[in-house]
Amino acid sequence: MLVDSIVYWEQLLEENNLIKATKIKRAYYQFNKGKFLQTYRDYSFMLNPEFNEEGLNLETASQYREEFYPYYKIVWDSAQQFIDHGVGHFVTKEDKIISVCSSPYVGGGYAEIDIITVEKYKQKGLATSVGVRFIKECLHKGLTPNWCCHSDNLESLRIAHKLCFEQIDERPMYWYNG
Repeated sequence: MLVDSIVYWEQLLEENNLIKATKIKRAYYQFNKGKFLQTYRDYSFMLNPEFNEEGLNLETASQYREEFYPYYKIVWDSAQQFIDHGVGHFVTKEDKIISVCSSPYVGGGYAEIDIITVEKYKQKGLATSVGVRFIKECLHKGLTPNWCCHSDNLESLRIAHKLCFEQIDERPMYWYNG
């Protein structure tokens, strides 16, 4: 029944040639908790001394929402609500966020993963570090981490596998460019 409904909507959207919509594909993942616990049981990533690791706090949450990624002002009404209900781990340098793994959405026992690393700090293990800490906090809180991304986002696909997510599906999605 659900598959028939999905196919119906996909056909309807294709037939109506939406002018301001772009068809993309999204990859959906399932978290392999056993593999994660085995892989990262004794994980301790030693950051370069120029970097600082931070959990979710009012100052960092505010900076994140106001300066680094204003999208979070849409998904969390306030920095305090983000702290009270979200999950977030940050790497900073000179009091500026350079890598983050945070939850744009938490509900139904799941926490959506969002990882961003400033371009010049990529390939230093920062995304793995914040991702592992994010997932460990989720497990401590009884939340299941959730991952989906654009199918052509190779960086996201690689880090998903590294953090023990296994792809379970790929679906089209229409991105409205209004």
